[in-house]
Formats: sequence, structure tokens, C-alpha cells
Amino acid sequence: MQTNMRKALILAFQKHEQAEQFLSNLEGLKRAGSVQENLYNTLKKEYLAMREQSNRSIKTLKADIQQNLIEKKTDFSVFKDELQNLETRFKVGQLTSETFLKKTKVPKQKAEELEHQITCLQTMLDATNSHVLQNQSTRKRTFWPLFSRKAAVTSPPLPKPAKSESVSMPLPPTQPPSETVQQFYPEPEPIIPVPEPPPPIMPIPMLTVTDLSIMPDRIEIGGTLGITAQVYNNTAEELTDIIELKIDEALEQATTVTIYPAETREITFIITANTEGIHTIAIGNATGTFTVV
Repeated sequence: MQTNMRKALILAFQKHEQAEQFLSNLEGLKRAGSVQENLYNTLKKEYLAMREQSNRSIKTLKADIQQNLIEKKTDFSVFKDELQNLETRFKVGQLTSETFLKKTKVPKQKAEELEHQITCLQTMLDATNSHVLQNQSTRKRTFWPLFSRKAAVTSPPLPKPAKSESVSMPLPPTQPPSETVQQFYPEPEPIIPVPEPPPPIMPIPMLTVTDLSIMPDRIEIGGTLGITAQVYNNTAEELTDIIELKIDEALEQATTVTIYPAETREITFIITANTEGIHTIAIGNATGTFTVV
């Protein structure tokens, strides 16, 4: 689960960074006078919406991560208290060494696993860009020492080198200073730095939404209708993304899905019709309409 959440958060940050790069490049084109005003306004609106959508996705994911982190910390406290209880019983002599090691084996493993998960979740919660998450270490750390400390091994001191006796050597006869010839070299031409081009923006794999269905497509106000769609992964890798349901371009609901390569999954949303009129529904690249009377 944490792996899927991490992948989804990386994808959301990459979309945000891509939108920021698009906006920066667009502003550069405008300053250079290489884009028409109407096209500039259209593209800027599109990229701002892209950035806003990624911000909402990041906020939703971090809320789920925060809840998961609270649950893991609660479970960790339970195992920590159990280990401290067993350690105290061992120190007072109630438990033998063999019994103590046997009873602490499982809770110790659980505590170490939970500490690793808590560290990963905290890193995701504190992340501000995709690079932090991509460089995140997945190695587990040992939390509970439980008398496993080994005695430090001290190396013997190295022998001191023997003192060498100083030997006086006769100095060579001094030579009269020779005349120096001053040479002149032309000054090197200044090097003008060439600005590096912006890094290429790699396309982000996306899920495809098809077969949008609204049942019923005509309903009385206060009624409930179901919306289904097929989500297809046409890439060669497992993808995790947030699928958003928008009504009249406003975000209504969202759900996170993980789909394997070449797999199709059906998603369902249930909404209540509260406003009369004809309304437009959009899920990804699929759209439809329904009427409330």
C-alpha cells in the first residue's frame, strides 16, 4: 500500500513540476515576443489548471498518508510497550534469557517493520518534490537493540617510529644571481558562457478513460445516479493515478486506482442530483451529460 501511495505522490509531484516548467517556458516565449497574446492566454489557463489539479491530488494523498501515519504510530506504541514490559520482567529475574529472547522475537520484528514504515510515511508527508521521494531509501533500520550490543574491540597502539639522527650535510656553494629575462604573454580572450538549454520534459504515462456511462441520464432533483467508466493502462508498467469526477468543470469526487499493464478496471461514482438543469460530467478524457428536472 505504501509503495502505491509513494508512486501516486511521485506522479502528482511530477505533474506539478511539469506544469511549472510549461509556465516558465511560456513566459520566456512571451518575453521574447515569440507567442501571440491569445495563444499565450489559452496555454497559460491550461497550465494553471494542470498545476491546480496536481496540487489537489497532492493534498488528497498527503491526507491519506497522515491518517496512515497515525495508525502506524499507534501500533508501534503497543509493541514498544510490550517489549519494555518483557525487558523489565527479564531484568528482575522473572524471565530466563531463553524465554525472554523467544517472547521478544515477534514483537521486535513488528516494531522494526513499523518503524521503517513510519519513517517512509513521514518522508512522504514532508516531501516537497518528486526528487526527494525518488531518492528515498527503502532499507529497513533496526530499532530495538535488546542487549545485542557488542563489546567494542580496541586495536593495539601502533609502534612509534624510531627517531632518526640528524646528519649535517654541507651546503653547495652559492651561485651569483643570473639576470632574469621578463617575458610577456598576450592576455587570453574572455570566455563567454553559453547558456544551457532547459532540460527536456519527459512525457508522463497516463491512464485512458473510456465507456463513460450515466444511469439514469434524466432524474428528478434529490435523486441518486451512478456513473461508471473503464480505465485502461496501455503502457508497459504498473500505473497509479487519481481519477477525478468533475461536474460542470468542478471537482465532485476522486479515487485512487492502481492498474497493471494492459489491464482495464471499472470505476464507479455515486452522486446526488441537487441542481436542476443539464449538467456535464467529465472523468479524465471521457465526458457525458445528464438532466435534473
